[in-house]
Amino acid sequence: MSLLKRAGLLLLAAAVVLPLSACAYGLVIAPLRNDRAAARLLDGLLAELPPETEIVETAVWAGNSSGTGNHVEIWAGVLNRSGAGFPAEALRGCPWDTVTQSDFPATADPQALFPALPEGWEGYFIYGRSGEAATQWDLRGH
Repeated sequence: MSLLKRAGLLLLAAAVVLPLSACAYGLVIAPLRNDRAAARLLDGLLAELPPETEIVETAVWAGNSSGTGNHVEIWAGVLNRSGAGFPAEALRGCPWDTVTQSDFPATADPQALFPALPEGWEGYFIYGRSGEAATQWDLRGH
């Protein structure tokens, strides 16, 4: 086989393999890396809480909170029934429409993240933290 044919086959293989590799990374590997980073963020959040904190549910999220599609963020949160054990400035406990604290991802649905959360939020609080994504190649944010 001539050198020109080998070079052509190598370029053709690269043209097929590289886009497939990028898709596989963006659809499988990057989400796994960001989910693992969000789990570490949640572990840090849980370690900060006093032992008497009554946790109803925990959640992690990865995506784009601004809706622009130009970056990926991660978020970890804890759902609490009484608000006990949380720093007062970080508590949110009113119907979703009246919550003004901005660390909750704007594009995330609290009902989807926390299935135990009732419609009216009566007596429930969410304490969460945003973090840096492990990779920006996660297609959930774009």
